[in-house]
Amino acid sequence: MSRWVACAAIVLGLVSGPLAHAGEQENVSKAREIALSASDDLDAKRFAEALEKVTQAEALYHAPTHLLMRAEALEGLGRLAEALETYERLAAEPLGPTSPPAFRKAREEGSKRERALLARVPSLLVVVTGAATEDVKATVDDKPLALGTGMATRFDPGKHVLRVEASGFSPVERTIELDERGGVIKVPVHLEVASARPVRDEKVDVIAPKPAPSGRTLFVPAMAAFGVGAASLVAGAVTGVMSLGRVGELEELCTSEGRCPPSAQGHIDEAGTLGNVSTAMFVVGGAAAAAGVVLLVMGKPKGPPAVGHVEVVPWAGPLSAGIRGTF
Repeated sequence: MSRWVACAAIVLGLVSGPLAHAGEQENVSKAREIALSASDDLDAKRFAEALEKVTQAEALYHAPTHLLMRAEALEGLGRLAEALETYERLAAEPLGPTSPPAFRKAREEGSKRERALLARVPSLLVVVTGAATEDVKATVDDKPLALGTGMATRFDPGKHVLRVEASGFSPVERTIELDERGGVIKVPVHLEVASARPVRDEKVDVIAPKPAPSGRTLFVPAMAAFGVGAASLVAGAVTGVMSLGRVGELEELCTSEGRCPPSAQGHIDEAGTLGNVSTAMFVVGGAAAAAGVVLLVMGKPKGPPAVGHVEVVPWAGPLSAGIRGTF
């Protein structure tokens, strides 16, 4: 007979005699039978079956031996946090001077196993900043997690999903892997204010655009192109004169052999930049003028000129220039 069978038989045999009521005697008998079967499952490492049976036995009759068997079944299933809690409950079991020796032995065994299991069960402490603690909701594996108590919560070793959220803040979700060792794992979480505004389901009135009136629809863009061309030519002339002025200054600073002091480098760079800008502006002006001519030729008189949005934008790069427009 295993130690669990012997323990259960002795304890239940001792307590079954003095019971006053027949109903209590019947519960003790049922609990004894179930506990004996659970002890066989523990010996065979059928931990799930043993846990179910010892839970039934404890519901019929409370005994420290049942707690010890339950804790061993939980430990065998890998539910270390629950097993440790059960061992602690067993270690704190109040026993009187007339309690059976088997009860005392079960409590001593529970205390010993509790100390050993403490070195294997990790604890998690989540510290949230950015939002008021009372407004924050936290879950681990979809189960609520208490915050703000300063107390760590025990969890079984392995991977766990932590989710922290609060109204008006972006939720935070992390996967945390806890090793099979004691101690507290501190996880800081900072909540950021949600930047995206909720989309409202509002009715929007869509107004169809009116058809453009017939007429010389290209007249306005042609005039705009001529305007851009004129402005570009003026800008090219101005920057050209400025570039020539910088070249004149360089002639005074440099020797006839073309050697210039280091202090003249700024004048050299400025003269080159102004020259490039002048060239680009002349190119843009010519292109704009040509575009204006093309638009005038393509336009046909069909009535009053259309009023619409016209945009002509010059552009220039290091080696090229031109205009782009939308009509």
